[in-house]
Amino acid sequence: MVLQMLLENAVKHGIDNIREGGTINVRAKLEAQMMVIEVSNDLPKNYAKKSSEPGIGLFNIDQRLDLLYSGQGSIDTMIDGNRFCVTVKIPQE
Repeated sequence: MVLQMLLENAVKHGIDNIREGGTINVRAKLEAQMMVIEVSNDLPKNYAKKSSEPGIGLFNIDQRLDLLYSGQGSIDTMIDGNRFCVTVKIPQE
């Protein structure tokens, strides 16, 4: 469900706001006993970061990871050029 929420977020807040469309990339890998899921999407050219805090969707994912994995899961966001990137780490099961 986390992946679905990340993809919905990438469409709604990213490529849906780009008239000519955009790209969403999804990658998953195992790294040091952790499943690492990366979702990145293009940003509109006039994108202005409104706040340093993640939106409610990403906040909810963070809370859910904390409950499910007792603080061992994490979510991180960053802007890299014209792309918004989200990285989720959860323990390998």
